[in-house]
Amino acid sequence: MKSPAILAALIFAGLLASCRPGVLMQRRDVWDATCDLQVVSLPEDLALPLIDKLRDPHSSEGAFKDLQKLIAEKRATLVGWPVVTTQSGHRAVAEQVDELRYGTEFEPPGKTITTETPVASTASPPSGPAADSNTAHPDVTKTTINEYGGPTAFETRNLGVTFEVSPTVAPDGEMIEVDMAPQHVRLLEWTDTAFVRDPPSMKVSVLQPRFSTNKVAATITFHNGERKLVGLFKALVPAGNVELFIVRVDAQKRKVMSEGMTTLPAPSSSASGSSPPASTPSTPSTPPPATPSPGP
Repeated sequence: MKSPAILAALIFAGLLASCRPGVLMQRRDVWDATCDLQVVSLPEDLALPLIDKLRDPHSSEGAFKDLQKLIAEKRATLVGWPVVTTQSGHRAVAEQVDELRYGTEFEPPGKTITTETPVASTASPPSGPAADSNTAHPDVTKTTINEYGGPTAFETRNLGVTFEVSPTVAPDGEMIEVDMAPQHVRLLEWTDTAFVRDPPSMKVSVLQPRFSTNKVAATITFHNGERKLVGLFKALVPAGNVELFIVRVDAQKRKVMSEGMTTLPAPSSSASGSSPPASTPSTPSTPPPATPSPGP
């Protein structure tokens, strides 16, 4: 096993090898945000005492613990629990869905199709006056089908919980602004849609799905680690229930290596191999001889 000092030296050598010439690598801080969504369905009589507490920042955590207790006791249903982590300023989507494909366009019924299928036969074809152009060939079988129509185009709908977020963390990490779109789509039933085709006045029934959608699209500001009730809906199924969207957001800081904007200084002339010009020694100047002054 290599010692920690050797491993650190290998990692540092790898970082140096990955650097491009003339570019400095530097460490910088990056904020990540973790967004936690719980979609909970529970009877109205159990939800009413909790709603005001979930809205109050001072009592929301206690109310959330009471809600988790109801889920553990099977008195409330945890419909979905997506959790997603992304870098500040980036979009992320978490899905917990089943795809439902259904027809949207249909071929009209009542169309008759006749096909002719050749059949091998050893009998000789009729001859003489019995053979004319209106006589069916004995080696051909005709089949007639009454087509009842069917779907020719389809659509796909996601059933379940989808959680789309785009968080922005403040420089100090205390506040987090989140653009979010939590959504729950449910199949309620298949409805029998009937229409009359004319001609021949035939009644046709087509099964179509009926959906229920609970969705929130909003920008909400959280304290780091805060939990909020962001959506409250009256559920269609089961009757008498309400559905809660509860979101918690946490921010974590980490350091990453990135290329700096500062480039290395240009090499000096001595480093490029050229030697500086030799200096010429200075010759000391000789003062001019003194000129004797004329006598009186």
